[in-house]
Amino acid sequence: GSLPLSFSQERLWFLHQVEPESSAYTIVSSVRFTRPLDVQAVQRSLTHLTERHETLRTTFVSQEGEPFLRIAPSVVVDLPIFDVRGLDVAERWQRFAQIQRELIEQPFDLEHGPLMRLAVVHLADEEWSLLLALHHIISDRWSLGVLTNEFEAPYRAAATGEAASLPELPIQYVDFAAWQRERLQGSMIDSLAGLWAM
Repeated sequence: GSLPLSFSQERLWFLHQVEPESSAYTIVSSVRFTRPLDVQAVQRSLTHLTERHETLRTTFVSQEGEPFLRIAPSVVVDLPIFDVRGLDVAERWQRFAQIQRELIEQPFDLEHGPLMRLAVVHLADEEWSLLLALHHIISDRWSLGVLTNEFEAPYRAAATGEAASLPELPIQYVDFAAWQRERLQGSMIDSLAGLWAM
């Protein structure tokens, strides 16, 4: 069914309606690897993380002008690979910056997704970079750190053919949004608004 947004998600959804082409709310990170990289294990690890975190499978729809979120049962993790090893050093870093810029500047479609874009750049024989770009409506800098920290365990498991070992999460972000909507209404909202009016 249709699920409520948190207040911060609702604000970002509204700002997206005003400027749908803006890249102001794109969060970008890169993870550098200085050892041989198993790209298939990277893809399996990222798939595991999207299964673990519902927010990475979330899109935002409008019904009669009101936003709601939808969580897909699964998503296909698209992981393009760019090999820039054949370029000289200056051209290599220019191409890397161009790939990163394209991830950032491409507008997100909040209704159809995906709201996470990825790329792997092969920089040198044993040097790789995994680029991530997410819309702020599904993540923030702190959450991005959580994802980066959680990446290694399922990557190692996938590379060795073992099962991923991350424990199931007791709550998801949508649970927080529902709690926030239920808690912050009526007299609670009035009392908080009164604090700001002082």
